[in-house]
Amino acid sequence: MDANVGNSGRARGVRRVLELEVAAVEHKFIFIDEVGFNLTKRRRRGRNVIGQRAIVEVPGQRGGNITMCAAITNHGVIHHHATLGPYNTAHLITFLEILHNTLIPPDQTDGPEQLRYIVIWDNRVEEDNVNFEGINSVSLSTIDRVLKRNLISLKQAYRVPFERNSERVKELRYQYVQRMFQLDSMERPHECIFLDEAGFNLTKRRRRGRNIIGQRSIVELPGQRGGNVTICAAISSYGVIHRHVTLGPYNTAHLITFLYALQEALLRCEERGDEQAEHPMYVVIWDNVNFHRGPRIREWFENNPRFINVCLPPYSPFPNPIEEFFSAWRWKVYDRNPYAQENLIQSMDAACDDIGVEAIQGWIRHAKGFFPKLFSKGQDCL
Repeated sequence: MDANVGNSGRARGVRRVLELEVAAVEHKFIFIDEVGFNLTKRRRRGRNVIGQRAIVEVPGQRGGNITMCAAITNHGVIHHHATLGPYNTAHLITFLEILHNTLIPPDQTDGPEQLRYIVIWDNRVEEDNVNFEGINSVSLSTIDRVLKRNLISLKQAYRVPFERNSERVKELRYQYVQRMFQLDSMERPHECIFLDEAGFNLTKRRRRGRNIIGQRSIVELPGQRGGNVTICAAISSYGVIHRHVTLGPYNTAHLITFLYALQEALLRCEERGDEQAEHPMYVVIWDNVNFHRGPRIREWFENNPRFINVCLPPYSPFPNPIEEFFSAWRWKVYDRNPYAQENLIQSMDAACDDIGVEAIQGWIRHAKGFFPKLFSKGQDCL
């Protein structure tokens, strides 16, 4: 029934256009419509060489919606107007008045001998490809063959904030690498400790799986979401130094408690280790979220001079190997299919023990491999 109504409406529209075409009065068609824009709106798919991501830069914040109204003819754009938020009747009346004054100046007489303007909007009239007679047709197979020859495939677009490769962020990355080189040149030995927090949840599972063609890939999960469980961990080239699980988000009080526990764990390691003339300095490297730079955290580092606080630059998680550690840890937990909160915490402990020191050392080497790119201010990090 809806299809018949739509077809009849299209037929009426075509008849109306044909009647105007044969009318004695000279006329011109004007097409008007509104469309919304947003700062984060980008193509979700793009093309690039196989094995490389299709990068699309987006701003860090979404911003408000902007609506654009435009009027076009076969001679081009007559008028356009942008407004913040949705378009309404008042906006449209103002747009039509400006369009009227653009086409028919106020001092011009509006008589029967004048050109008539027909405004068409919302309903579109489908016509033959008259405007494309001079363009040679290209089949889809030809386009596909050319793209494959150049190793270009369609893939999901990888969104990158504008600020990620700005001059300010590149300068901060340069300063971070310079700071790490200065620490390496110190006479007193030091040990880098990478620290971060990550969240776990009972309903988190792999989003893709394999099964026979025509059958779904089923992943079982609990009926209730349950509370978020946050884990804070510290790793170094010697493995996992300390970890702590808490229900809910991490805050400054939890972080202070974790730092004291980390200090005790390091002191125990020193007591078990070989006698050294001088104990190393500990460089705590983490991201630059606000509560990592709060006054209580700064006070803790001032009271413990053997610990040095180094924050990563913004939009730069790749120099931190604990991101790779959490990724491996998270999937080892979910592969155990925990169905209750107690099972989730047990799975987290067991999965952490499955990660070897060799893997952590490899992630640290991989993170240091970004230093030449970070030290070169001209290269983007995607």
